[in-house]
Amino acid sequence: MTEIEIIIRLILAILIGGTVGIEREQKFNWAGFRTFILVTVGATTSATFANMLVLEYGSTMNIDPSRIPSYIIASIGFLGTGAILKGRRKIRGLTTAAGIWVAASIGMALGYGYYYLALTVWAVLFSTLYLFTFIEKRIVRNRIYYIYVKTEDTVLTICDVINEILALKGIVVDTEVYGDGPSKMVIKITFTGKEDFEIDKLKETLLENEAFMRVSYHS
Repeated sequence: MTEIEIIIRLILAILIGGTVGIEREQKFNWAGFRTFILVTVGATTSATFANMLVLEYGSTMNIDPSRIPSYIIASIGFLGTGAILKGRRKIRGLTTAAGIWVAASIGMALGYGYYYLALTVWAVLFSTLYLFTFIEKRIVRNRIYYIYVKTEDTVLTICDVINEILALKGIVVDTEVYGDGPSKMVIKITFTGKEDFEIDKLKETLLENEAFMRVSYHS
């Protein structure tokens, strides 16, 4: 194994990890650009090191080339777990955790010199994160909306907002309450709905209620 081959593998690891990390960064995930680069480069380095040991000492010692990568897989499991966030009614980070695992696998393939396998899996991963996202939004699931309501009565506000969302055929996913006192309470409600969900109509309806001091949203 030449020094040029090692450099090529590491450069590919940086490019592959970086492209995947950028997509995760754009989705405001905890594991982003630098994390994915480090995971891919680390896996590539470990696999390359294992391969070098076999090439250099394989004729005189009994060396298992899969031993180091097996530890990589185990350690990546802990890192992936750290990327998963569990809320009261939802779990976030599963796609990021799976992406970290695949990125490490790509790094190991690069480290052992299986360029075709690494680049093919990278193309699949890239397509899954970028292309399949649009397909998923249009076919598999509804769009996610977030609405914020400032009020003094949190209990009635939550009930009223949920009722209005249900009336427009939305599905409530989560509710959160922020604030330092009764006059500064802000309720955030996460819900899903179709692409043509009448979010502006929902806002107008809520603002007709005098108890709601401010209503805003984004999707």
